[in-house]
Amino acid sequence: MLKIGNVNFLNSYPFRYGLTEIQGFDVQVMVPSEIASALENDEIDIGLVPVAAFIEHPKWQLVSDYCIGAVGEVQTVILVSKQPVSQIDTICYDPDSRSSNLLTKVLSRFYWKIAPRAVGEDADARVLIGDKAFLDYSAEYPYRYDLSAEWHDFQNLPFVFAVWAANKPICEDVKSNLNRHFKYGVEHIPETIQRYKTALPISESATYDYLTTKISFLLDPLKLTAIERFKELSGRL
Repeated sequence: MLKIGNVNFLNSYPFRYGLTEIQGFDVQVMVPSEIASALENDEIDIGLVPVAAFIEHPKWQLVSDYCIGAVGEVQTVILVSKQPVSQIDTICYDPDSRSSNLLTKVLSRFYWKIAPRAVGEDADARVLIGDKAFLDYSAEYPYRYDLSAEWHDFQNLPFVFAVWAANKPICEDVKSNLNRHFKYGVEHIPETIQRYKTALPISESATYDYLTTKISFLLDPLKLTAIERFKELSGRL
């Protein structure tokens, strides 16, 4: 039985809903950084892995036409800061993340033109991903930067945070089966919301808006271009 690692954030609920109807898979739910480690350690066969991990492993294979991406503002990948970004000297990175931490480093170097040091809790700014980014941090951190929107302003491209990848060859029938079920979940977001309504971190109406206007699920050619651009820039750090 193939083992699949899915993200435990709201943005992956449509994938989780689609996977409920699929047979022959052991689905495990983890934070993004844990999924990357699990695939690296051969603890799972397929995972919704951070794009930062994917570009580090040239032997990993894409197994789906779906992803977690955004075109402009994403809302749940943010940098909160005590001062304007140009004045940030220290950053606390999110331990749940690989892609967003790396994106912050790329933006710092090539777009914001700053060189902050990585520190612990007592930092000028913090990277926050996932459902915790819905919370209000303005009392302590009055400045908030949406990292996907910043990337879009920088490169005029969408950003891909996670892709479905495997650490071994996967047959075409399995890929087609996964695509079919992911498509079903993405096309049935109201049903997804009803299935998981007791676990939603925000209201049902806000969830619908988030999943239909902030998250872009299809891994189209422009997103593949964005992955290559991100790989090129991160390689220059």
